[in-house]
Amino acid sequence: MRQVKSTLRLGRRRTLRRSAIALAGSVIAGLVLAGCSAAADPKPTEAPAAVTKFSTERDVALKTHMDELYAEAVASGNTEVVFGFSDVPSMVDGFPAMVDAFHEFYPDIKITLKPISFGTFSSIVMTEEDTGQRTADLLYNSLLALSELMDADRIKTDIDWTALGADPARADAPGQIALGDGTCVGAIYNKQFVNEADLPDEITGFTDPKWKGMLTSQAFNAYACWGFRALATDLDDTLATLKTLTSQNGLSFNENTFAQQVASGERPVMLMGNHQQASYLKDAGMAAEDIGLKLYPGTGVFRQRGAVVASTKALEATELWSLFMTTDLAQPIWWDDLVMTGFLGDPESKLTKLLNEAAGGTGTESGFFVVDAEDNYRERIKAMSAIQALVTE
Repeated sequence: MRQVKSTLRLGRRRTLRRSAIALAGSVIAGLVLAGCSAAADPKPTEAPAAVTKFSTERDVALKTHMDELYAEAVASGNTEVVFGFSDVPSMVDGFPAMVDAFHEFYPDIKITLKPISFGTFSSIVMTEEDTGQRTADLLYNSLLALSELMDADRIKTDIDWTALGADPARADAPGQIALGDGTCVGAIYNKQFVNEADLPDEITGFTDPKWKGMLTSQAFNAYACWGFRALATDLDDTLATLKTLTSQNGLSFNENTFAQQVASGERPVMLMGNHQQASYLKDAGMAAEDIGLKLYPGTGVFRQRGAVVASTKALEATELWSLFMTTDLAQPIWWDDLVMTGFLGDPESKLTKLLNEAAGGTGTESGFFVVDAEDNYRERIKAMSAIQALVTE
């Protein structure tokens, strides 16, 4: 498991000596102080004039909260945030740009990027914690991937993100903050071998025998995306469609060969993947212009959440890093560099516009898609289990 460490631009820190009484009176709520006598508290380095600016009204208001967290983090001495996320190539390659933007404003906070295998995300985190390793301070993933950690009480649930200035729409699960959304894609295909006009209007159209031997998928993400469709339509109908796709048309479920299959044209259509998987196809040698995406009714929207690990000692720095990623300034970095598509709660985000267009301009309440949420993810887990049992029997 590799770690990518950001390069910090540290300036000289000035110190200010204050008495314990004055310090206790001025500390912001939530800052935990260690020690009982007067101490020298470091003052955060003032960032040089940033190349980019917080310009929207929302960002300017949020910066006030972030600046307070910055000062608290530096005063506490806990200034490193280990950020754990799925080891998708687009994230591994793209997150350093987010860190660079963050350091233009908050140079004293060290962000250590830690890619974690998606399929074993929860088990890796818990194993590291149980063996005394420092696993991460912030985890970035969907409710599905975080659910095991939530059930084991490894995630903080008492953080009031709204009080810290976050958009209330992002605080839709206890203690977590929605950082960005991505969507399932009914078909990700190689344009060198498949014409868009030949794709069916419904995903059930791939049961046509003409698609025999042409279909592949990445197992875990496919189970998750078919699980969304089961919520949007019917589990029995979904299982019947999958049975035909696997037994008649040879739909393949695998973890390691799907990208090469699509790139080579051996199996040029990947069913029920997500936008981030396009980065695997690029790694397999495909040009971006050759990668086609097709959305179908009943698709799912993965709400990608930031979840603070309960054992973190760098709470303020972790909250600061989380809030920064939600800013209007930072969000386009997700869209451009991480193959992400924005936040569904923002009507101007790339994701909202993409889904509205796919749904025929009928809006995000059209029923065209299902959003990953606290009130449905356990039902989706059950559907996924049934789907996995079917395709692996």
